[in-house]
Amino acid sequence: MTNNIDFKGQDLRGRDFQGQILPGADFTGARIDSRADTDPITTGDKLLHTDFTDSDLTGATFANVRGDRALFTGCSAARANFTGADLTLSNFNDADLTDANFTGARIDGASFLGANITGAQFPGEPPATTI
Repeated sequence: MTNNIDFKGQDLRGRDFQGQILPGADFTGARIDSRADTDPITTGDKLLHTDFTDSDLTGATFANVRGDRALFTGCSAARANFTGADLTLSNFNDADLTDANFTGARIDGASFLGANITGAQFPGEPPATTI
């Protein structure tokens, strides 16, 4: 396991992170695209405290990841799949979450202020996006 890897601003399209444990990794401003044949973040990955601020996560798969306290601030995550993920205390402020799927995800204490959640699916009631 490697801690605090710096992926800031890197183009990570097509990179395979399957099975990686990346606590404290910083993806600030990174470009991460997901396609059916090359999902960069996959089931069971650990993304504790990971920073995806302003990253392009359109269509990415985060199913069943452990991503508590992750920062998704300002990211583009339209159509992203967060089913079953642990996103406790994560920050999605100002993120584009259009049509994202959070079914079965733990979002206790997560913040969605200013986020676009149009068409997104959540466990229970959708979170507040305004104060």
